[in-house]
Amino acid sequence: MKLRHPFHCVVIFSALPIALSLSAAVPAFAQVESVTDEDPNEVVEAKVWLNLHEKQVLDDTVAGLYAPGSPTYHHWLKASDLSRFAPTASDLETVKKELSRQGLAITSVGTHNAFLKVSGTVATMQAAFHTEVKSLRVKGQMVRATTTEPKLEGAAGSVVAAVTGLTQTKATLDFIRAINPDTGAPIPGIPVASPNGLFFSGQCFRGVQAQTIRTPGAALPLAEYVGNRYGANITNTTVGTLPPCGYDVANVTTAYGMDWAYAKGLNGAGQTIVIVDAYAQPTILADANLFSKLNGLPALTSSNFQIIYPEGQPTTQNPDSTDETSLDVEWAHALAPGANIDLVIAPSLDFSDLETCVFYAIANQLGGVISNSYGAPEALVDTPDIIIENTLSELGASLGISVNYSSGDYGDDEAAYGVKTVPVPGDSPYSTSVGGTTVAISNSNKMEFQTGWGNNVTKLATGANGVTTGPLYPPLNEGFYAGSGGGESGFFAKPTWQAKLPGSGRQQPDVSFIADPFTGVEVVVTVGGQQEVGVIGGTSLACPTFSAIWSIANQRAGQIYGTGTLLGQAAPIVAKLAGSSALTDVIPYSSPANVAGFVFDAPGHTFYSPNQLAAPLENTTSYLSDLYNGTSGSWYTLTFGTDSSLVVSRGWDNVTGFGTPNGLAFIDAAAK
Repeated sequence: MKLRHPFHCVVIFSALPIALSLSAAVPAFAQVESVTDEDPNEVVEAKVWLNLHEKQVLDDTVAGLYAPGSPTYHHWLKASDLSRFAPTASDLETVKKELSRQGLAITSVGTHNAFLKVSGTVATMQAAFHTEVKSLRVKGQMVRATTTEPKLEGAAGSVVAAVTGLTQTKATLDFIRAINPDTGAPIPGIPVASPNGLFFSGQCFRGVQAQTIRTPGAALPLAEYVGNRYGANITNTTVGTLPPCGYDVANVTTAYGMDWAYAKGLNGAGQTIVIVDAYAQPTILADANLFSKLNGLPALTSSNFQIIYPEGQPTTQNPDSTDETSLDVEWAHALAPGANIDLVIAPSLDFSDLETCVFYAIANQLGGVISNSYGAPEALVDTPDIIIENTLSELGASLGISVNYSSGDYGDDEAAYGVKTVPVPGDSPYSTSVGGTTVAISNSNKMEFQTGWGNNVTKLATGANGVTTGPLYPPLNEGFYAGSGGGESGFFAKPTWQAKLPGSGRQQPDVSFIADPFTGVEVVVTVGGQQEVGVIGGTSLACPTFSAIWSIANQRAGQIYGTGTLLGQAAPIVAKLAGSSALTDVIPYSSPANVAGFVFDAPGHTFYSPNQLAAPLENTTSYLSDLYNGTSGSWYTLTFGTDSSLVVSRGWDNVTGFGTPNGLAFIDAAAK
């Protein structure tokens, strides 16, 4: 069974070549199956973002805010200061007149004159923005794209920064579940009949095991493998030790040293974590409060939790977004149980909608940290969206807000998207990119080891048929499943605080936290009206958990320097703390007991080395491999630390950044 990459129905591409026709060349990685004219009478929406006023002054101001020794270092702007850089009333009126002249309806205007939301037919949009709008079939879905970057002409065009929404740039949700390798399907959750405790095994790594695989009814072929063992027995049905594994709140917070912070009253009190998600979430409060009850956390109520709909309350639900929102809210609450949570909901995963929500959170200064567990490959994202995302992160940084993004779940993105690239919006030098790790936690909640997240899968036996012969003769390398995203931006230059890092572009990630779905965490989600506990991972887990820790660092800064103190963008401070006791440098992890074995058949026997059973290793030389039991009785090799072409190394690396935060030591060091 070949592994399937779970795209969550995502379609992403850049503006298409001008004069595109059905026979035009389209980049192979775009996977466009057909191109047709969009219905000219269809009514669509777009957002017209205006240029900031005195943008160079803003850039220089923000540089000073983050330059140690500057007289303005960490003297954040106030929301009222944004009016200085906001598009002027005159600019707004100029654009309004042109849009109206073109026959477009203006449905709303953003705070500080930042954007105008417009509506009109495809034909009207094409004429107004001097482009063509096409309908593309990509991976079986119909989506919309422009042939060239939309622009207004004349005086209005000179004050427009970008037009978003005409090209449907959709974000990928960066959560992922452990799979049943027999089917490639996610391992299902367990219905909660009553809140009687936690469910999955906290013992992910179980020592060394020998496994003999026989062929029913025949002496040969026969296979003998020996090596580390991952996960609880697949047939185990005892609640509390269910397979394969999954950590609860006590496991994670203790392993990362957060108990020391909580003992000092550092739990996020007085802070607000802003979480941006999408689609209707009618069960989130009930799910989060069952999760809180199971884990001994305070309940979420109207006093510490609110849902905000800047674009209006959506009516559409999305199963993936339900999983994502539950993960984000529950685990932000888990790491910072004293913090307030503002859940800001977009009507869809279109970047155009998500951007509005991020801007709303910044302009209204909802909190000192914004957690965004989504992204899209930089090489495939429309340029206007990259520009706007960067501007939003810069505005957040100017106000002392850390705008955090997950670094993605598909390594260098080549296996998933056909091109090596890095995620947007974490590529902005004004955002903080959060990567992911594999974590081994002992029964006493001690950190046994952690390494960069990256999984390969190899089939060793086919279950009831044992060791087969023929073209599907195991072992079969099924390849890369998932891993922490990262690498060098092709759009943005390195910021000053990355001066010592390789390359000339902005590097990701900056920091990392628990993410591997095979060492994931328990989450409560309502599925089909039934609450269940499942195990979820991905950098969608790393981002809200790190954001929660950052909110506690803001709390600590307030204790030291005065109420309301914010630390600003996390990434420069993380870089400054590199090599100190505040961070654990995540390094390659290996084992002398990586899986190896023999297959015996009539001609003789064949030895398979650990490297052969872990392939493709690309640039990786040190990793961990384990035997993994599938539901049908089949066996697999599952690797940890094999992240496509990305590699874990000492110091900063493109899998884990500068490392993972060490609880109270990190909080104190960041605050000081």
